[in-house]
Amino acid sequence: MSDRLDRLAALVSQAGCDVALIQGMVNTYYLTGTIQPGFLVVVPGEKPRLCLRKGMARAEAETAGRDLVLERLASPKDLPAVLASLGVTAPQRLGLELDRLPYLAVERLVRLFPTARPVDVGTVLRRLRMVKDETELAAIRRAGEVWVKTMDAVQAHFAPGIDEYELSLQVEAASRRAGHQGLVRTHALDFEIFIGHFLSGPHGAVPTRFDGPTGGPGLHPATAQGAGHRPIGRGDPILADYAAATDGYVYDGTRTFVWGALSPRLQEAYALCQQVHQRLNRDLRAGISVGAVTEGAFQVAAEAGLSDFFMGYGPDRVRFLGHGVGLELDELPVLVPGSAEPLLAGMTVAVEPKFVFPGEGAVGLEVTYLVGEGPPVALADYSLDVIELAGR
Repeated sequence: MSDRLDRLAALVSQAGCDVALIQGMVNTYYLTGTIQPGFLVVVPGEKPRLCLRKGMARAEAETAGRDLVLERLASPKDLPAVLASLGVTAPQRLGLELDRLPYLAVERLVRLFPTARPVDVGTVLRRLRMVKDETELAAIRRAGEVWVKTMDAVQAHFAPGIDEYELSLQVEAASRRAGHQGLVRTHALDFEIFIGHFLSGPHGAVPTRFDGPTGGPGLHPATAQGAGHRPIGRGDPILADYAAATDGYVYDGTRTFVWGALSPRLQEAYALCQQVHQRLNRDLRAGISVGAVTEGAFQVAAEAGLSDFFMGYGPDRVRFLGHGVGLELDELPVLVPGSAEPLLAGMTVAVEPKFVFPGEGAVGLEVTYLVGEGPPVALADYSLDVIELAGR
């Protein structure tokens, strides 16, 4: 983590900032190993200073051995004095997480430094987090092991006619028992998710504000995503789209289950999902552009005449194929057509081809991969076929 702080200080300097004030929980944890409330003060050439409102004793234990200074901060109004002690009395460019902070929070900080112009360092940090080190990869692999047990629970707890919501409860309880931390962090504004979406039959095609191809009805319009109440029937596509998280890190995956057999159209669509992943063995590697990977997948759907149902349907289709994962579910890069950004070795991306058919439901196959110089490596091992459920 000291290396991360060094890289951040260099990036802050390159951005021409006199100082960066980091206060987001995820970024603070990534840089220091603790998540207590306050500000991480980064001045190029000076030792980083973690100024906390509370949790000092815990922060001291969790940051032990790291090259930073801890001090108590009674109020943000004391930040000018902290900066003055580091030789910064009238900052001109103030680095803030403008990608995430509310406008009023930015305004309050700028008021403390009337000479300063706010500069975004949040996006810089998100890009810094794109490439994972071995410690992070180990955590994502552990999350993948939890996700595998979550999928196993679908088979273990299914019974003919079971209510979709009831089965989701059993699956999610098993996921927690397997080590799921229970919290899946996201970055985008108002982008909420619990553990995931468990959807059967027509519920897989219910429109939702969730930023993904599926979402489900949920139990109430106030939440409007996830499982609802309906008995699972023979031939219903069952979409288990779950994010497993352990030690702060996320593995994201989806499998399609069925009791009986899928309709011919759904079988064809699922075979196309498999074809997308087969194509990834060639395309998803360091140096290839994000756009090239994404456009290849959309071409698979187009050649089959199913573009209208790929990644959603009609005006509710989403225009991405996948996304980075790490401390947050929705990390960079986003796999979108037209992007010239190159993939980098060490990126972890969840690729999620899905087809959604109104009145029938959805099928999909999502895998979290590690990008390298050669073919991508799946970070959890589970069947890529439609999984048939046995009736008891």
